[in-house]
Amino acid sequence: MPKTKTSQFVTKFGKKYSDNLIYGVAFTFAMVALSMLGLPTMWIATSFIVLVHLRHDLSQSAVIALVAVLTIFFISGSYNAFIPILAVVLSAELYKRYHSLMLSYEALIILAMLSVILIHLFVPDISSWWIARFDPIKEIVLNDKSVDAKQVNEAFTAMSKIATGLTAISAILSAMLGLTIGSIWYAAIEKKTKKLSNELLGARMGLIIPILSLFGIVAWLLKYNWMVDMLPIVIGALSLYGLYVFICVSWYLFKKPIWIYIMFLLGLFLYMSFDVFKIFIVLIAVTDYFANWREIFKKVSVDTKD
Repeated sequence: MPKTKTSQFVTKFGKKYSDNLIYGVAFTFAMVALSMLGLPTMWIATSFIVLVHLRHDLSQSAVIALVAVLTIFFISGSYNAFIPILAVVLSAELYKRYHSLMLSYEALIILAMLSVILIHLFVPDISSWWIARFDPIKEIVLNDKSVDAKQVNEAFTAMSKIATGLTAISAILSAMLGLTIGSIWYAAIEKKTKKLSNELLGARMGLIIPILSLFGIVAWLLKYNWMVDMLPIVIGALSLYGLYVFICVSWYLFKKPIWIYIMFLLGLFLYMSFDVFKIFIVLIAVTDYFANWREIFKKVSVDTKD
């Protein structure tokens, strides 16, 4: 398939800027700074960090990552800026070393869960810390006299119990997005897109899926603070994997790239709109370890063609 002018530009741009450290630093600074101003450019910065790491090594990607962290810190004053960037670099290193995107995703999920556990060990009353951080927002909400103060307090209290987990899952989702786009960018430059496409369509998570499922059930029943705080990671990881399997199945059924985009948008819309579909997607993820839905629908597709 011939390359479009856009893909040719992106490929040449990525090769030139990832090979030149000064250009790379300037580009990363610009993308991160624009994201701090409200533009959706952070994913470009994280993808570029992955590209640099895959094309070179830590000696160059660390410089680019440091620029991203310092830019976030000086513009927003956030001390936690290094967490998602560190996750991106770690996932890129795992992918470069073991050539498995799914292994990198699994490592990020485990890292997020361990982080929540460690935080609860060192700060047992972390929910009180979050409630204090939510106070300014809560005051703004309570200024609206039409809201019920009791319900608002209950909502923020409930949010404080899962805020650490939500922060962790948002960080690893950002890292996963950066790794995926960065690896596609790298494959386009190195002319390995076919190999990467086959990997993406066939990659499966291992034992982590039944482990996450069991943990989610236990956490729901026991309701210990640290377990409840990890539920966003468990549900988020299962939902993401379920949507991923859902999209891959659509490829094996229809064998046309356009259906990947259609099913992605449709799946995202249904997931955001209907609780039943959320349950359906999670069930797809949980059962895929045993059923391997892609293989099943791949056979259905072949039989239909015959």
